[in-house]
Amino acid sequence: MHEYLRRITIALDQETFEMGDTSVVKVSHDGDCEIHFGGICKCNPDISIKTNGNTFHIGKDGKPLVMQ
Repeated sequence: MHEYLRRITIALDQETFEMGDTSVVKVSHDGDCEIHFGGICKCNPDISIKTNGNTFHIGKDGKPLVMQ
């Protein structure tokens, strides 16, 4: 499984946000991430989710931190 999907899945499982409420999900992969070359993401991507006026950054453990 791609690393970014693993982290988003954990956040969903913890009911941090509801999928229907999500307005923006942004995933920024490292420049050398295999996803850029047709491979599987194993990098440390920066993931942010903006929903209902709140922005969450998803950490390595998949747990979100409220940014704003």
